Amino acid sequence: MLFVIRFKKSFMGFKFLQNPNDAITIAEILFNQDIDLFIETGAFEGASALFFASLMYQYRYNATDKSVRPFKIITIDIDAKGKPNIDKYPLLSSFIEFIHDSSNSDKARQLVNVTFNQLKPKNVFISLDGDHTANAVYHELLYYSNLLTNIGNYILVQDTRLSRKWHPKYCQSSAFDGPCDGPLEGLQAFIKKQDKQRFIVDRQQEYLFSIHQHGFIKRISF
Repeated sequence: MLFVIRFKKSFMGFKFLQNPNDAITIAEILFNQDIDLFIETGAFEGASALFFASLMYQYRYNATDKSVRPFKIITIDIDAKGKPNIDKYPLLSSFIEFIHDSSNSDKARQLVNVTFNQLKPKNVFISLDGDHTANAVYHELLYYSNLLTNIGNYILVQDTRLSRKWHPKYCQSSAFDGPCDGPLEGLQAFIKKQDKQRFIVDRQQEYLFSIHQHGFIKRISF
């Protein structure tokens, strides 16, 4: 039922596969931490990038001199169908970089590094919503977690509820000694294998009903 409801939600005419409750939690983090770089893996139709770009534009806008403090959203997907949707809104698309590739590819990481080094962000938020298999999530975390520039910044592993024994796709096999081969197993392996405790799971961000249980990972040290 929840999946059906999510498919019925849209933003600016495109399917928006974010749980509204979690989307507001993310928006709160972006505003409170004055995030200037948002990285998401898994663009789908581009609605998520447009939604968060519209929010970031508002709090980065300076009404006094009508300028916009620099910010960027990087959205990555192996399917490019979201790019033309994003390009329909040139005001917002000018702040969005679409990378057509796997989030774990060398090409994607090189392009992310270029933007990261050019922008020199002070605060970063990262959302992992692409390939939900455990190994893919684990390797995303190994790389992208290093881009969190400040204590308190978050990397979110989305859809951890997929790691449930009832799921027909992610629980036909197991990974990292977990019951399933889903995002939660990749996340738990990452947390367990830290050389020191640099990240913790912050369950305080799971307000009311979240589909990302244990998914909000907070940087606590370097």
